[in-house]
Amino acid sequence: DDRLVQDFQRTEYEIGGDITRPLLGGGIKLIGLLTRRDRDNLEENLNRVQSAVIGGFSQTVLDRRDEAVLRLVWSRAVPNGWTFETGVEGAFNQLVSDVRLFSIGAGGARTRIDLPIDQATVTEYRAEAFINLGRNLAPNLRVDGGLTFEGSRLTVEGDANAERSLRFFKPRLVIDWRPGDGWRTQLALTRTVAQLNFTDFISAAELSNDRVTGGNADLRPQRAWELLATIERPIL
Repeated sequence: DDRLVQDFQRTEYEIGGDITRPLLGGGIKLIGLLTRRDRDNLEENLNRVQSAVIGGFSQTVLDRRDEAVLRLVWSRAVPNGWTFETGVEGAFNQLVSDVRLFSIGAGGARTRIDLPIDQATVTEYRAEAFINLGRNLAPNLRVDGGLTFEGSRLTVEGDANAERSLRFFKPRLVIDWRPGDGWRTQLALTRTVAQLNFTDFISAAELSNDRVTGGNADLRPQRAWELLATIERPIL
């Protein structure tokens, strides 16, 4: 007689565009993107005997995610076969979340269960500047490199309060060699900084799995040096 009810509603809006104009022998491009996502989730796990409720849990999740990105890029070919690209990017990200978990007693009486961080607003302002260079050293050999500097300010307000500023340099080097007969080899060394998943800041239950995930107001993005070597050749 037990019953699991899940009613998940999600609405998302996105609008974006770009414009390119010639400038100083190259092209300058402005890219904009606005995204909004709303969630209204209801989940109930009811324990019943002959249709009479004897216990269970219920959770509602109401949240809104907003993101705005504006990117300006200028690129052109320069003497000696080099290609050059530089630009800046600014971004605003925000998650406003309200999670409410209840235990259900006999007869359907509900009691609120406080999770560590279930009502909070997470906001990030991020900016980066970058420069990329590339050149064919030979007809079958190309090298590309770049450097990006990223800075961000992250705040958490609500059940927990935290604030921090983060700064990262992200260099990149790629060597592409085509020895012939369809073979292609590539070696890439990159410093990566992952983007944070804002829902990881918020606590929530998964009633279908009988599990609670605790939020963490002090999350920092994962950082790594990545070395990737690939060898490709078409077959058949």
